[in-house]
Amino acid sequence: MTWVGARARFLSSFAALVAGLALACSVRHAKAAATEPVAKDTAAKDTAAKDTAAKDTAAKDTAAKDAAAKDAAAKDAASQVAAAKYAASQVAAAKDAGARDAGACAASFKHAQRERKRNALVSAQQELLACGQPSCPEAIQTKCVAWLDEVRLALPSIIVTLTDHTGEDVAAAELSIDGRTVASRLDGTPRELDPGSHELRVAVDGRGVTTKIVVVQGVKLRRVALRLPPPVVAPVPETDGGGIPMPSRVGFGIGAALALVGAITGTVAMVRGAELRDECEGSVCYRFQKDDYIATRAVAHASTVSLALAGASLATGVVGLFFAPATAAQPHAAAPAAALLVPTTAGIAWRF
Repeated sequence: MTWVGARARFLSSFAALVAGLALACSVRHAKAAATEPVAKDTAAKDTAAKDTAAKDTAAKDTAAKDAAAKDAAAKDAASQVAAAKYAASQVAAAKDAGARDAGACAASFKHAQRERKRNALVSAQQELLACGQPSCPEAIQTKCVAWLDEVRLALPSIIVTLTDHTGEDVAAAELSIDGRTVASRLDGTPRELDPGSHELRVAVDGRGVTTKIVVVQGVKLRRVALRLPPPVVAPVPETDGGGIPMPSRVGFGIGAALALVGAITGTVAMVRGAELRDECEGSVCYRFQKDDYIATRAVAHASTVSLALAGASLATGVVGLFFAPATAAQPHAAAPAAALLVPTTAGIAWRF
């Protein structure tokens, strides 16, 4: 193959390639020219659809706004009607309240005059405060305010203080005036009272002090000083028998006394009998010793009788312990005077 032949083939191949490319471009251009009207129609249709949707949306928005405006207008109208009704009701209520206030002011005005006449200044002050309010008619209010100043000037007051028996101030006390409790503590606050007589009572832990005072019209801050009495200390009770029945106590007491008498007289009789036996010769005594013998026998008999009675009394006391009811121990302040039988060096003596 020669160089000329190769060149010729290359040129022919290049020419064929250029022809193919030109054909492809022609075909593509022809297709594009054929599809361009269809795309334009589609775009136009899309634009028209969008315009229609926008118009529909705008129409719907306009309709919604119109409906909202109508609803707002209706609500405003309803609110105006409700406000008008409320205003009318308030006017009516004000008229009724004014009528009631006027009636209450007139009643307080009359009551205040009546209370002043009977010197009940505390109650008159309350009525004048009621009829002196700005809501009362001017004619009534003016008079009530003027009278209120006069009543306040004439109304007396007191300050109650309390001390204990040591002179220390007591604040935790209940204060009653004319039977009515007015304070649970004494804090120095003035108490307004009507002129005249009053009863005061102050009580602390069950202890109290009562006094009567006469309050003078126009006298203010009068100090009423009260003093508590000292606390009462209860004495320790003493018992008088420990629950032993009375018959037993009597029997034991008499028995003990008689036993003591019997013992003393028996001892005297025994000693004197021994002396007589020593002085007499055997069983024979002198005539001058007869009186001593008789006296000794009498003392011996007295001892026997005393001891017998003592036994009976003690037996009575023992029986009383089992059969007599026990007496409760009773407190007593002082022992009563009683006669006691006590022994002495010379015999028996009475002690009172």
